[in-house]
Amino acid sequence: MMIAAAIALVVGASGSRAQGERAVTDQAVRDFAQNFLHLQHDDGSFDVSSRVQAHLKAQIGMALAAQALHEPLYAAAAARDHAWVATYYLESDGGLSWDGTSDPFFFECHQHWFLIASHLIGASLGTESEEVARRRAVWAFLRRTNQAGEDFYLHNQAHYGPFFAYRCVDRDGRFMTQFPFKGSYEVGVALWSLAILKDAGEDEPVSVGDSLAIAAYLDYSVRQAILPPQELGFYQPGQQRWTRSILWHNPGWWGYEAPDWKYALHMEEGALEYEYRTGQDELESAIRGELQQLLSRVRPDGQIQDFPDAFGAAVYEFGEALSVLGLAALTFCQRDPQLAQDCMLAGQRVADHALHTFWPQSSEEGAMLLGGLSRVLEAQYALEALAENAGEGPSDHAAGADRVVLRIAPTPTTGRVGVHWSLPIAAPATLSVFDVNGRQLTSMALTGASRAGDLAWDLRDRRGYNLPNGHYIMVIDTKLGRMTNGFVVAR
Repeated sequence: MMIAAAIALVVGASGSRAQGERAVTDQAVRDFAQNFLHLQHDDGSFDVSSRVQAHLKAQIGMALAAQALHEPLYAAAAARDHAWVATYYLESDGGLSWDGTSDPFFFECHQHWFLIASHLIGASLGTESEEVARRRAVWAFLRRTNQAGEDFYLHNQAHYGPFFAYRCVDRDGRFMTQFPFKGSYEVGVALWSLAILKDAGEDEPVSVGDSLAIAAYLDYSVRQAILPPQELGFYQPGQQRWTRSILWHNPGWWGYEAPDWKYALHMEEGALEYEYRTGQDELESAIRGELQQLLSRVRPDGQIQDFPDAFGAAVYEFGEALSVLGLAALTFCQRDPQLAQDCMLAGQRVADHALHTFWPQSSEEGAMLLGGLSRVLEAQYALEALAENAGEGPSDHAAGADRVVLRIAPTPTTGRVGVHWSLPIAAPATLSVFDVNGRQLTSMALTGASRAGDLAWDLRDRRGYNLPNGHYIMVIDTKLGRMTNGFVVAR
């Protein structure tokens, strides 16, 4: 019951207060998302900067809103902009130009933002399988189909030592020709993207005769990220911060830049996504260190000390801070309820300040704030559900023959869950699955011939569609009583 007590603190002293806070966040997400929707052009493009990252971040923000609200129309709008980007920015070799076909640069991070957007949109609309070939082409650009004909990662490792991609390549096939550094911004988005690709099973070898697959790229990248900058890594244990960047100049890497919030928060988000999606904890010490740095700067009124920094903008950094706090609450809600509580309460304060300070805007900065608010909303729903389930559920010693029992594993899950139930006596029963808004997604009749049983469920709703990533509630109803339990889908 320790988890129940700690989570109850997160959602407030009363259910009505928690629901009121959630309702405010819910409306804010709708307002920010509607702004993108209302200003979307007839050709499908969002009314944002022409640079490709602005569109991709807007798509991700809208897909996160669709996930948090369980309303696919926002993901559908993101899909229209995604198709527009593919038409005007995605070239035949899988490369995404920065600002149209006349631009000479292709950046690693844009390839990864595209992959993330594709997966998040597909998860909300059930269309992931339709985009596999395009995603493979976008990933292949970083490995071999670019203008240099070289693997961004393996070439850097062979020539200079670190296993991470060069920031960019130009149309003449030259690496690192613009702003010669590698930032934690880029490493963070790569961790997020590769964790999604591995989780989705898009894990084919990179080329003929080469056994490296996405899992290996992810593993090497995690190991590189956690090294200190003196060893060409990105974490400074003494400061408990992610380094801003490693500096590059021929003939190799030669120094590093101190932390800044924009880059550190992108790295933190990527590290959290890696842990949330894979369950691996190699980055946890660094994740916790950066979280404590952020939490220590959140003031009671929701302002954040040192925001924005010299490299950032206030709206952008507040959005990314919200994203980190919401995602951290989701990541730690069952393993470390106290940390989840701290992150959730800080996220609610920061969200309240942001909503009184910034107006909805159709821009890259507005997209970051939309995504951050969506993360906080999803965490609010999830923690409320966990508190209710923990309060209703049987204690370990009471889960015996006189109780209705419902267990679900694993959670988080990527594609299938095992469900175990037992009843005091054999009786008819029904299993139902609800989203966090209370909408019933499917139901399954259980036989009354046995008082206990197990089944494997493929996470499809009554229409046969895969459940998108998110938090769900399963309920078993019988004449003998009712039991609920929660689970997480994180593909």
